[in-house]
Amino acid sequence: AFEGLCRVLPLMRFISSYVLIALSQRSLYQLRMQLSRQILSAPLAQLERFGTPRLLASLTTDIGHISGALVSLPMLCMHIAIIVGSLSYLLWLSPPVFVGTLVFMLLGVLSYYLPVQRARGHFRRLRETWDSVFEAFETLTEGVKELKQHRPRRRGFLDTMLEPNLVQIQDQSMAGNVLYAAASSWGQALFFILIGLVLFVSPSLTGATAEILSGYALVVLYLMTPLEVLLNTMPTLTQAAVSVQKIQRLGLAFDQVGPESSAPDRVLPEWQELRFEEVTYTYPSEDPERAEEGFKFGPVDFELSPGELVFVVGGNGSGKTTFAKLLLGLYKPDGGHVYFNGSVLDGDSVDDYRQMFSVVFSEGYLFDSLIGIPSESIDRHAGTHLSMFGMDEIVKVEDDRYSTTDVSKGQKMRLALVTAYLEERPVYVFDDWAAEQDPSFREVFYS
Repeated sequence: AFEGLCRVLPLMRFISSYVLIALSQRSLYQLRMQLSRQILSAPLAQLERFGTPRLLASLTTDIGHISGALVSLPMLCMHIAIIVGSLSYLLWLSPPVFVGTLVFMLLGVLSYYLPVQRARGHFRRLRETWDSVFEAFETLTEGVKELKQHRPRRRGFLDTMLEPNLVQIQDQSMAGNVLYAAASSWGQALFFILIGLVLFVSPSLTGATAEILSGYALVVLYLMTPLEVLLNTMPTLTQAAVSVQKIQRLGLAFDQVGPESSAPDRVLPEWQELRFEEVTYTYPSEDPERAEEGFKFGPVDFELSPGELVFVVGGNGSGKTTFAKLLLGLYKPDGGHVYFNGSVLDGDSVDDYRQMFSVVFSEGYLFDSLIGIPSESIDRHAGTHLSMFGMDEIVKVEDDRYSTTDVSKGQKMRLALVTAYLEERPVYVFDDWAAEQDPSFREVFYS
């Protein structure tokens, strides 16, 4: 029987580890995909309020913490099984001694739990600080030229924006981990106290034999390793729990994925009319108690028919971009209605409606890969469009992607325009496209 167990043990250990590793990695994959889909499905206004740093912190720091917890689960489950088996053996050896041991262990867990709770508070504050750190990193990477050019600004950035947050990260992380280390050391001392109680106190209370007591001492010593692993995993599990709470507070609940992230392609109806009727939109104030005092757009009445060329003009802050986002279905009106072919645009149809537009945003993102565009359209028109805007000697299209996007801002806008033309959609929207262009290319664009 012993030989048979020795043969089965490595096989069963491998199988259980494989199953748990596969489960954890599959869960991590699903978590990343669900969060990405949720970001794509969330209203644009909500994402803009969150800001890029908070989203990046969730996609990197939070996912990293959850990943660490999932990876540690296989080993953790194995050691929990050892603990359960060992405790069951102790119960079989001597129920009276086991009851005393269990009471002592419960008191020990309680004394361990108190510093752990304080450590959890440090890790919660640590996670909140990471949002500010990512904001500082965004400033560092996007404003590096300006920081190099202006020494006082650079010094102020390092002294007031970056360093205080990094010091806070260091202090909170150190405080949390030190508390866990202290709790772990106390937990280890409790084992030896328990062995002393079993060997020197329990005989007079329970009448246990030397054989039972030696068995207890050996099993308690054997339990030290799995319990130490369990205690050392607690910081990872705590950080993962804080990260899960942070993601949920963003409002991006994992089980609430909108339809647009995986909506099937549908044939769009031929459009005849697009109409705004008393459409309004309000940007909420940053002060929650004065939300009604935010910037208000509208009411606007507007009609658009196929074949029209419409210029939207106005000063800075007059609402041109807000109007464009309402037109594109990126913002949901607070009041009034948007009509498409005589029907009110609602949540179920808004993603289909968006597929009618090709857009070039003034601060948009330029994809180097022409994903989502039929290869035949690229082969047929890309060269002509690149030549039209003077980009054919700088950029080539190879394997349905631009050979480079490392060009000037004006040239990036031209590549974005080429991409929009290749999409061949019914309606084109240009957000201040000509602002970065030479007069000759403005001439091409406007005529």
